[in-house]
Amino acid sequence: MKLRLGIKIGLTYLLIIFTAIAAFGYFALQDIEQSLIQERKNVLLSYANIIAERAAPYLREQNNAYLNYLAEDFGESIGHRILIFNSASTILGDSSGLFRGQELIISVVADALQGESIAQTNHYPDYGSLLYLAVPVASGKQIVGAVFISADINDVIERLDQTRNRLLATAIGSGILALLISLLLARIITVPIRNLTQAAKRMAAGDYGHQVRVKNHDELGILADSFNEMSEKVKQEDIIRRQFIANASHELKSPVAALKVLVESLLIKYPESKEEAQEFLRDIDGQLDRMSRLVNDLLLLSKIERNKASFKLETVHISQLLAEVKESLRPLAAYKNIEIIIEAQEQLTWPADRDMLYRSVYNLADNAIKYSPENKEVRITSTVDQEKLMISVIDQGVGITPEHQEKIFSRFYRIDKARERTKGGTGLGLPIVQEIINLHQGTVSVTSVPGQGTEFQIVLPALRQTK
Repeated sequence: MKLRLGIKIGLTYLLIIFTAIAAFGYFALQDIEQSLIQERKNVLLSYANIIAERAAPYLREQNNAYLNYLAEDFGESIGHRILIFNSASTILGDSSGLFRGQELIISVVADALQGESIAQTNHYPDYGSLLYLAVPVASGKQIVGAVFISADINDVIERLDQTRNRLLATAIGSGILALLISLLLARIITVPIRNLTQAAKRMAAGDYGHQVRVKNHDELGILADSFNEMSEKVKQEDIIRRQFIANASHELKSPVAALKVLVESLLIKYPESKEEAQEFLRDIDGQLDRMSRLVNDLLLLSKIERNKASFKLETVHISQLLAEVKESLRPLAAYKNIEIIIEAQEQLTWPADRDMLYRSVYNLADNAIKYSPENKEVRITSTVDQEKLMISVIDQGVGITPEHQEKIFSRFYRIDKARERTKGGTGLGLPIVQEIINLHQGTVSVTSVPGQGTEFQIVLPALRQTK
């Protein structure tokens, strides 16, 4: 049978408290019993010693009348049975007068005749608990007799029973109270855990972003806050994933649809001339290039996100890297009569992944050229300030309005979708730049004035190379 956590905690508390009370009660009763009985023993021992001191000279003389008077007088005074024995275990004085002159063997009396003062508790079905106490009577160095006292201690036993019952009642009451309190405490502990468990099950079932309400300000509250934060991140990641899949499918749908139309056109009517056939093939090749760029960008972005891309930190000559970017974009710039200007220190080096940094600067410069009017210039600069490398790509293009600046690093986001597609863009260039710079623990930002131009700035920290 499975017990709930709250019941387990409650039973555990109950067991601990009941065990503690039981142990305390047991030792407390032992101490009380010893204390009460010892107190009674001490009182009786005092009387017995007084009787022994008075009886000593009369035992030597065998004055039975006085010894019997002495037993009766003290027996009536203290309310207990008193016997006075001679050395031969014969009773010479009896407070009740029943056994006077008889020889009676009692173990404690035998020990007293050997010179020991002894007390012993006995229990009888008819009489209950009796305390037997015997002390020797000495005359000089000789034991001449013994004094025996039989005391009823049922009142002590009754007090002990009352104390035991009170302790038992206290234990039961405390146990019930402890159980109720422990169940309440267990509920305070287990309710947040149960809520977290249910929330985790809902997340496992696909309810991403589900929040659990926990009012605790302890470790459970911290755990709940962490769960809520994780849940929200999973939700956002799921939204991004779904949007990414939808956008990727949409982007692939266009070239696939175009290819289908072109192929169907060829199947319906074969080109009549070589020029017409080449035009069809150029259109097909263009759509295939577009699909290839999109797939390659998707694969690169996926690798970067999972840190599976071959991130190789090495010393990079920044001026040389910028010169290679310029050389690669020279045909595109020449087509629009755009001048690319490089401003960088000749000996400047920086730790980075060269291929990834090249791709980032290339994407920014490529965009700068594509969205700049003819006969303009694009400047690529690099500076170092406070152990940070800053690479800026500045154009004189149409600029970006503020409402678009916050979204341009989103995947597949286009300011002008129709114009973007005509320029061959996939909508992944800037997201790739951002992911690469994030992998370098850096930042990328944009500053733009519509109608005047745009500046993208990459800021990289000085990462340490590991062997």
